[in-house]
Amino acid sequence: MKRKRRKGDKPEVRIGYLQEHSTCAVCLAGWREFGNWLEVHHIVGGSGRADLYQNLLTLCRSCHDEYHRGGRLTPGMLLTAKLESNPEGYDESVILKLLGRKELPERWQPVPIPQAFIEMRERR
Repeated sequence: MKRKRRKGDKPEVRIGYLQEHSTCAVCLAGWREFGNWLEVHHIVGGSGRADLYQNLLTLCRSCHDEYHRGGRLTPGMLLTAKLESNPEGYDESVILKLLGRKELPERWQPVPIPQAFIEMRERR
């Protein structure tokens, strides 16, 4: 079944981002490492979703699932990962605009990535 394109959908932007950022921003997994594929995550999803470099982050399938299941990763941790993996692409004003806010909610404040993910990085 073909996915319906949403207004403003720009797959070429997501593909370009993934080509430039080819490791998971959280655990540093590469392409198909341990059978784990890389995916493009929208930092601000839902109605605020936009295919802008400032709103994109490369995640491996495991980290992406961990975030969306409400696991150990929060929006603030993903912003930290964005800052570390793509500092030139980090623009808090873009995130605030997409969120429709003047300041980041507490859950969105950049915070350290959990130690378990740092240990995964060190094993790579």
